[in-house]
Amino acid sequence: RRVSYYRVASSHIRRELLRANEKVIKRLARDLVSNAARGAIASQNAADWLESLVALNFTKSSFTLEARQLTKGSEKATGKLTVEIKEMKHKLFNLANFDDVDFNSNTYYEPSWRTLESIDSLFVIGEILYLVQITFSPDHPLKTAGMRRVWRAAKKKVPALEGYCVIFAIPDLSAKKGQDLVAKFKYQPYKQTTGNPVDYSRAPFKFEKGQYLHVLPDSILDCSDGEQV
Repeated sequence: RRVSYYRVASSHIRRELLRANEKVIKRLARDLVSNAARGAIASQNAADWLESLVALNFTKSSFTLEARQLTKGSEKATGKLTVEIKEMKHKLFNLANFDDVDFNSNTYYEPSWRTLESIDSLFVIGEILYLVQITFSPDHPLKTAGMRRVWRAAKKKVPALEGYCVIFAIPDLSAKKGQDLVAKFKYQPYKQTTGNPVDYSRAPFKFEKGQYLHVLPDSILDCSDGEQV
């Protein structure tokens, strides 16, 4: 069947749509994300809506976030990430240098525009900064300039921070040309725009506490939950 899709101009507009009629927009988002995860439509046509569902999950519920550790090359994973999420406040920010982000604990921060470099959202719990990259793709290199900016700003506002974790959030059952993208997902390299090698012994990279893959729970994507729209 033909699949229709819609894109929104910014996180602010998406948030206003959700506020106006959360149930309808949530249903629409689930349909689009499910189709994109299966490869029925191009992933970029559902990326905005996937971000909406992730934001709702963090700000409208309490849950235990579990994520698989991603390793470099042939390294073996030594554990998984488990973080207790308590229904977070939701705040948008407007500056690419993060000057308008307080980095308060238990707050889910999103940019008010679509193209923030390196990350899609962030939050702080304890002395760890969690950087979230929401994606359908198993290949998502991290741009060094964006990582430097967010770590510098966070450390300035919260000097007690010990480090950061990168969490890649991907829908379950994500597939492309018959490949299981969840199983295929690996540790993502850092890349400089200059193409020069990255010195992992320098800040902020030496403060990385790990990269992890969080497979979005079925409850986010399930469209057969009996909701009437």
